[in-house]
Amino acid sequence: MHMSCPACGATLGDDDAACTACAAVPEKPTVAMPRGFALRQADDELIITRSWLSLSTVGMLALCLVWDGLIALWYAVPFNRTGVYSLVVLPLLPVVVGGAFTYSTLAGFVNRTIFRVTRRAVAVTHYPLWWPGSAEIPADSIEQLFCDETVYRTKRTKTITYNVHVVLEDGKRLPLVTGLEDSRHARFIEQEVEAHLGIPDRPMHGELPQAE
Repeated sequence: MHMSCPACGATLGDDDAACTACAAVPEKPTVAMPRGFALRQADDELIITRSWLSLSTVGMLALCLVWDGLIALWYAVPFNRTGVYSLVVLPLLPVVVGGAFTYSTLAGFVNRTIFRVTRRAVAVTHYPLWWPGSAEIPADSIEQLFCDETVYRTKRTKTITYNVHVVLEDGKRLPLVTGLEDSRHARFIEQEVEAHLGIPDRPMHGELPQAE
């Protein structure tokens, strides 16, 4: 995906900090703090807190109750004529899937993601329930942050989630946080981390366009 200069319309290169045609420097619009976020700054530390609770979490709860209810009904079946309890013949896969789904739904209600940004490091943690994706990246190794999207397609639906990545001095790209439901969440995190670390924003190959 290539970006265009907002001033003259020329195509920007993957790593152009300014337009080579007119020397204009692309600027991203400021993103207001989304609902479910909290921001606190003390001395050198910036703390961004993001709640996981959303409308999709409520939908997951309804599906979870149906799934777990069906499994519970199966377990409630008494001994059959052969004397084999339903637990013996119950496939384990639905139980495992139900357990994972229940855990994910509960995390959606209670979990928060904390971003701690200092001159020493950018740290990401999820709590109180364990969740993969915690990270700590040395701040002096970060050259840039950018957002992109991940598209999941089926025959009938398309789901889009948003991610924030860091670009290191050696050009390596690492995910800072993934699976965000709203592009504004990703943009806000990028904006605030870059501002706190004093990193000038520049276009990156594959990032979200400035306007959607």
